[in-house]
Amino acid sequence: MRHITQQRRQEYHGLAVRSALYAPDPLSYGMMRMYGTMLYPSPIDVGVFYTYQEAAEWLGVPLPDVEVLTGPPGGPGFLG
Repeated sequence: MRHITQQRRQEYHGLAVRSALYAPDPLSYGMMRMYGTMLYPSPIDVGVFYTYQEAAEWLGVPLPDVEVLTGPPGGPGFLG
């Protein structure tokens, strides 16, 4: 995970952005929180949520406007 976050910090040169990650269970939640913490310092602000509604509220957008990008079947997804 360290390599992934280091690479992401080094390669992203855009404006500040928020990424909301959906975690369906406590293990996924913890892993994604670690990912967000390891991205610091960077202009990428990561939030981790148990529901899509919480994520949409944090992003400041209506739930129907949230794009859900999923990983492997049954795995966690992220919202952007």
